Amino acid sequence: MRKVGKFHILTLWMISLFSPVVAQQDEVKIKIDTELVNVDVIVNDRAGKRIHDLKKEDFEIYEDGVLQEITHFKPAPQPLRLILLFDMSTSMGLVFPAIKDEAVKLVESLNQLDEMMVASFGMDVQWHTDWGGKALTTNAILGLKSASVPYKLPPQPFPLPPGRRGGFADVNTNLYGAMHSLFERFGGRSGNEVTLLFSDGVDRIDRNLAKQRPVKDSKQVIQEAQESWTQIYAACFKTEREKALNAIVIGRDGYGSNCKFLSEVADATGGRSFEFESQPDLAQVMKKTLDELRSQYILAYYPSSQGNRAGFHKIKVVVKKPDMIARTREGYLISK
Repeated sequence: MRKVGKFHILTLWMISLFSPVVAQQDEVKIKIDTELVNVDVIVNDRAGKRIHDLKKEDFEIYEDGVLQEITHFKPAPQPLRLILLFDMSTSMGLVFPAIKDEAVKLVESLNQLDEMMVASFGMDVQWHTDWGGKALTTNAILGLKSASVPYKLPPQPFPLPPGRRGGFADVNTNLYGAMHSLFERFGGRSGNEVTLLFSDGVDRIDRNLAKQRPVKDSKQVIQEAQESWTQIYAACFKTEREKALNAIVIGRDGYGSNCKFLSEVADATGGRSFEFESQPDLAQVMKKTLDELRSQYILAYYPSSQGNRAGFHKIKVVVKKPDMIARTREGYLISK
């Protein structure tokens, strides 16, 4: 009986000895199974000035009202991974030389550690480069050709050149399809890609082709934006002035840009949308965009909630210093 008792004591001692290791393994497994959430944050003071010198300890982050542990922190500024996505459809033909010009200037102003990729779309998305530096990116941008014969955008908003009064149709803008392809390729929560989109925000393709694509309407695009973790910054060309001059017919239904849609997509990803009507406007858009991107902090955490996480999860970032305001995405969606 004594031998049996000693055996039980030895067994209990061995279990207690190795149980911390088992617990540690379980903890590691939980963290591996729970995907890291990266959140881009911009901080301003009450006067609107960007704040660049904050530390990890200055932030709190909440998911669905619950305080989360910040496990990763990158201060501002940091190298960029920038996707330049160009709308090459008919409705962008008039403004396209100005867009190329300002895009090249933007690339030339970037740092050596920044990485860029060039893509475009009309009916289909074309990936012109992989990640690269200034020379590769500039050459790719200069090689882009729009879908219609353009003219140089004047320093001030229109009039159009003489003779441009007949109008032309735009039915080759698969914007929803381009957004779907982008979100599919760069959707993971561990990424830090930013997409700079040049477009008028209008989606117009043949009805039969529209039925075949995975994304059918703007609501589905915004839902995919909420699920994606690539930020969208949009430079939206306002085409309303062309409507007044009967210069362009966008699709079958009328005229005009859809900057509101691009703004909703950008907001869903924590980005921004800016509108422009002339090349000086666009130059200012590029300046504002780069200023914001250079001001971003990255905070990351493993969500404390477990189990079935399908649904929308609200995010709130708080700066613990007084008179400072943090701006980030409102949350993210897990569809299944």
